[in-house]
Amino acid sequence: MELRRVIRKSLEDYRKNWKKCLIISVYTGIMTVIYTLISVLFKMMGMFFISLVIDFLYPVITIGISFSYLKIVRNEKLLLSKNLFVGFKNPMKIIIISFLKDLFSILWGLLLIIPGVIKTYAYSQAEFIYLDNQEFGVTQYLGFSSDLMENKKMGLFGLQLLMYPLPQLILIFLGYVIFHGIVTKDIMQSFMNSLFFMSANLFISPLYGLIYANFYSFLADGDEGAGERNSIWTIVLVVALIILTVLSFILFMNSFGY
Repeated sequence: MELRRVIRKSLEDYRKNWKKCLIISVYTGIMTVIYTLISVLFKMMGMFFISLVIDFLYPVITIGISFSYLKIVRNEKLLLSKNLFVGFKNPMKIIIISFLKDLFSILWGLLLIIPGVIKTYAYSQAEFIYLDNQEFGVTQYLGFSSDLMENKKMGLFGLQLLMYPLPQLILIFLGYVIFHGIVTKDIMQSFMNSLFFMSANLFISPLYGLIYANFYSFLADGDEGAGERNSIWTIVLVVALIILTVLSFILFMNSFGY
């Protein structure tokens, strides 16, 4: 599997389905805020057990988001009102799959850190496999994921390195530079930075979801002919990202007087 084809196809999927992607992104943001507020509220009230139960429920929400992106990358009919809530059909099974993933990864990590990390990547496709076939036993999903990720763990690790640090650093630098001279009060500056960061991520997060979904789709369905053509949008985005990176670095250094 060529990772550049995964990224290229994800960009093309985003271009073709940007309205649906933004709806999914807004839903993700709203559910994340609600989940966080409820969890923090119960912790502040000293109800740590209830807060822990809520933490276990979170995969029930996120699997519907993954399912929606998987529908998009496979060019299947997407019904957001149905697909986003697929996790609520059999929530207990999803919770157990997620729990076992974390448990086994932690147990391997107790031996050495590296085996724990390896197992985390090995089990990473379990929820996607569940979406394709809901009849397996919970431990089978972990086994099938391990088989699917054989010799592919470094590929996913490389994608994550590319996906997260650079865009997020750019946003942090831009937020700091933009509001550093405009807003004088530290509290207001932090608020504006956070608002800018969250707003920008509403547009970036769908690309993450599409890349993860395409990565699984390439593994499960094959990648023959996928992402072969060079799209002008791919070139535009790459050039824009390079310019934005350079501009962010210049502005960031300028804020320190260089």
